[in-house]
Amino acid sequence: MVHLDSQLGENHMSKYRSSAYVATVYDINDPLIAEQKRIARIINAKKRVFELQGIGKQVTYGDRTYVERTRVVVRPRLGKNNVHAPLYRRGGALKRMSAQTIRPEHGTRFDVYMSPALVQRKKV
Repeated sequence: MVHLDSQLGENHMSKYRSSAYVATVYDINDPLIAEQKRIARIINAKKRVFELQGIGKQVTYGDRTYVERTRVVVRPRLGKNNVHAPLYRRGGALKRMSAQTIRPEHGTRFDVYMSPALVQRKKV
């Protein structure tokens, strides 16, 4: 099941969400995740073509060159009444500093983000 902002109504706090946010899914094997990864591969292929034509974005730091790539990030969330939540609280074995460290097997839902990232360009 996909939970899009348009389904939540006007009182939802979607204005506070990241622009990279795509959707919330309830299964790590949801077809939406595979579709977003396919879209990211297409976008990255187009960026590579632009780089070969000499019009792609490149950033140089010292002797390294970086290019922008689109990536899909899936972040698990604990949700309400999760039996694993005590592990992540203060004093728990898996106390975390951010949502990025929640293990996928402990998540009840997953936020899908599509965001740009700088990666080092491979030397040809």
